[in-house]
Amino acid sequence: MINPKNSKLKVTPVKRYKVAKYPSFEDPNPLEHPDTLPYPFSEKAFKLLCGLGFTGALLLGCTEETGKAYSEFISFVKRDTTTGNPFTEEMTGLPYRPSGFGTGLPSRVNRENAIEIINRVFREEGIALESMVDVEKDGVVVTAEGYNKEMQLGYVFIDYGRLGEDTVVDNGFSRKKRKFNDTYKSETRYPNIEHYKDKEGSGYKHLVKKDTPQNKAFINFIDEIYPTLGPLQKENRFKRANLTLRIQNTLEEIAPFYPTYTSDLRQSMEKPDRFSLDKLEKILSTVYALRQVGAVFPKLTESVLVTELINSIDQSDERWSKQINNLYVLIYLNKQINNPYKLRRSKNVASNTQNDRLEQLIEAVFTKSGTAQQEVFKEIEHVLNFNKIDLSEVKSIVKAAEEREYFLAPISYLNPRLTYPNVSRPTERQIQKIEQRLEEETDPMRRERTKKVLDEMKLKMKEKKIDPREKTLKTLEEQVRNYIHWSKGQMGY
Repeated sequence: MINPKNSKLKVTPVKRYKVAKYPSFEDPNPLEHPDTLPYPFSEKAFKLLCGLGFTGALLLGCTEETGKAYSEFISFVKRDTTTGNPFTEEMTGLPYRPSGFGTGLPSRVNRENAIEIINRVFREEGIALESMVDVEKDGVVVTAEGYNKEMQLGYVFIDYGRLGEDTVVDNGFSRKKRKFNDTYKSETRYPNIEHYKDKEGSGYKHLVKKDTPQNKAFINFIDEIYPTLGPLQKENRFKRANLTLRIQNTLEEIAPFYPTYTSDLRQSMEKPDRFSLDKLEKILSTVYALRQVGAVFPKLTESVLVTELINSIDQSDERWSKQINNLYVLIYLNKQINNPYKLRRSKNVASNTQNDRLEQLIEAVFTKSGTAQQEVFKEIEHVLNFNKIDLSEVKSIVKAAEEREYFLAPISYLNPRLTYPNVSRPTERQIQKIEQRLEEETDPMRRERTKKVLDEMKLKMKEKKIDPREKTLKTLEEQVRNYIHWSKGQMGY
């Protein structure tokens, strides 16, 4: 590396700015500065790191890992994909290390556009593909988006919905998904007593504002009882009073869905001292879960599964833990299927069929018990894992091509060569707003600044519009064609 003292790179602080902004792909790339060499940050290397795959993770990791990855990285970015296999395991970008934030991350080719291009290239090369075909090697079955059984040639497209076991590295930001029959682990969090002792604070005022019997009882505890307790009693009694308050407030919310249960529990809560703290925590977790059931499955609040959860409060901790865990798994799955921020119906027919089947199974499992219930759990897991591709299966696909058994291109949306920068351009409406502001502005200095901004926006509008996505899609087309030619060469066509 060049000695920083001899470098022409200079960092100067910004003394004044009008609008804060995040770094943009349109900004000059500091990695292209000559003084950054010989560190291997070419455009290809930068796109690789954007993929945040395994190699990128190594380079961003500790010093020992960096040295090991250096030589592999150099050969990787210089690799010629016009003659060899363009869709190797490395080019899948797996395992993927998700970022804890989205700022500055590139865009990726979406499923619909990618599959449309891939299928067109296969057609142009005279290869007819069957849709959603199971391909097997050594007991490992992978469902291909397109496959020609006679030529044993096709592809599998790995997008977010198909990421299976070991394809995502846990970086501390992602949560481990619950599985059926796991034990439920959730520590009850208690607010700070000081939050309520201050009568001018928001916590105390909220209790006073909402004039309910349970709030009055809690205020009485804070004002009259708590100050008289000894040091060893204060923590225990505060937890008990807080749990009682939260349970009673939640019972008001779920009463329309569970009238009998809430009525019985209210009577029991008139003497909360009869319950241990552990039992109160179980009751609180249960009524929280029942509240979600009422919101997500309003027609299933009296089902077998819900009744078993309520009854399990008085049974062993292990049984209750599994019951509430299974319920949360079903709630999570239902939210994923009906996520309003995702396209519910898309061109991915297999995904839609999978969602329809899952909805049927989720509704059915609420009516089952015992062995029948466990059988439905197994079927749900089968449907969920049907289209998933594990990292071991990716390795199996690559190995099959190396051994010339079959050729299934693992095309991943995390492929670093299939990323492109987010480019934003001013719209006509934005320019009109600036023009209007310029007309209304009377201060000469502000008029000058506004006019400068307006001229820059108009100049940007006149620039030749180059869609970076089109370049990336063209790269995908070339890579698929290269893979077909390489596969034919391997097969002796």
